Amino acid sequence: MTDVQWLFERASVQFQDVVASLQQADWTQPTNCQVSVRELVEHVVAGMEFAVRLLSGAEDARSGIDEFRLGPDPVGQLERSCHAQAEAFARADRARPLRHSSGDIDFETFVRFRLGDLTIHAWDLAVAADLDATLEPGLVGALWELVEPHLATMQAMGAYGAGASGRLAPDTDAQSRLLDAFGRTPS
Repeated sequence: MTDVQWLFERASVQFQDVVASLQQADWTQPTNCQVSVRELVEHVVAGMEFAVRLLSGAEDARSGIDEFRLGPDPVGQLERSCHAQAEAFARADRARPLRHSSGDIDFETFVRFRLGDLTIHAWDLAVAADLDATLEPGLVGALWELVEPHLATMQAMGAYGAGASGRLAPDTDAQSRLLDAFGRTPS
């Protein structure tokens, strides 16, 4: 497996950079995820809290997650959450099955799930706020290597929109392939 710490660091930095670039008016903009920018950031931060709980062995890692809201310092809160999630993955027992809401999953599946969440939602936010939506090529390539052999399983979890369109040309760039696999329509 590709170095998990490097991947979480890069995905976290990319997501934080997009959030730090948001203007006040951007927070209420709609996203292609059918929620506002603020709600999407809340979703990602809540997902990181869930990951920390799940990886530490919490019996009910989802408790209260649906009510999670950002506080008055969303950028700081995001930074702390990114750090906590990366640390939780670094310390996790990689052999222990994880009791995810989609059913029991292994460590590698959860890595792909969380990295996909950070990376794809960074793109979603950038598009919603009319920012540069170019994802870091090294991260895109590494994530695609992890995800591509497992696309059918990941899409069966129901968390990736409609999934791949099946309409991409063979020479489509890596970012567009990744976005398409996660149910996005890259422009």
